[in-house]
Amino acid sequence: MWVMAEAIDANLEAGIRQAFAKQGLMQSIGASLECVEAGRTTIRLPFSERITQHNEFVHAGIITAIVDNACGFAAITLARGGNRSADCGMDSGRPETVTPMYDSRQWPLNRTLNESAA
Repeated sequence: MWVMAEAIDANLEAGIRQAFAKQGLMQSIGASLECVEAGRTTIRLPFSERITQHNEFVHAGIITAIVDNACGFAAITLARGGNRSADCGMDSGRPETVTPMYDSRQWPLNRTLNESAA
């Protein structure tokens, strides 16, 4: 069950959006940061043949980069006075239907987050 997300500080949201906008990979694949809330971010990735692998599926490296960003930025919204990082892994043994939206809530975060001082 999803609950309403709490609002985050406007400066924190602006900083996350600015960091996302600076990422050349995200720009080059046409990804956009759609939502930033406490514990949640959503990234939209339009389909393009430029990001597919030889079997015409979106390349797992692209999806992993999107998931890494969505989960990493979501973790930052929950950090109090520091940065958090989470390990990101992907099992691409079976191609799935690709959604154009990647929401950090789709991937459960490891219970152990690495926290460091800002």
